[in-house]
Amino acid sequence: MHPAASADKKEKEAAMQAIRARLQHRLNPLHIYCRLRDCGLGDQTAQRLSSCWERLVYRLVLA
Repeated sequence: MHPAASADKKEKEAAMQAIRARLQHRLNPLHIYCRLRDCGLGDQTAQRLSSCWERLVYRLVLA
């Protein structure tokens, strides 16, 4: 493999890891819970929604 191609591949992999890390943070159930609370939802409602989020989306997509 050409050295420039190898460097380009490493840059792409690093970029993908950075995107994944950012998505994991933003879509984390605890982050979702906090944002729901910031929007004024009650504690139990935010807990239920973030729990559903974790089961239905987060685990399937990012975990």
